[in-house]
Amino acid sequence: MKTNANTHPIPEGWPHEDRGAVNENQNIAEHSEILCQLCERFREKFGRDPGLNDPVFFDPDADVPVPLEKQRMVEMWSHLADSMVARGTLSPESGYAMKKTGLLVTEKTKGLLTDVELDRWNDAILEY
Repeated sequence: MKTNANTHPIPEGWPHEDRGAVNENQNIAEHSEILCQLCERFREKFGRDPGLNDPVFFDPDADVPVPLEKQRMVEMWSHLADSMVARGTLSPESGYAMKKTGLLVTEKTKGLLTDVELDRWNDAILEY
């Protein structure tokens, strides 16, 4: 088991710098804390480390690790967008685009998107 910069365990098979499993444009330090939190939630729920075939976003009401249903993911994403807009950390037009496209585009992430994804985001911003 690897650890991040803060010595939180990252399960084998999850992306981190050594394996090159994460796009080199992503900042591993930023994401490893999130991965560790997700891993800890998994451990608390199921009493073991997640494996390669376990979902990162799992149904917290299920007795076994199963992916979160699409509708629940959409609801969570929508709630996240609304919360960010309410806190002032996201503009209303970006909140709309986030809900419409399922993307969250920032200066750091837009280089990771395909032209089609970026066009969808821009179209949603203009539509707002």
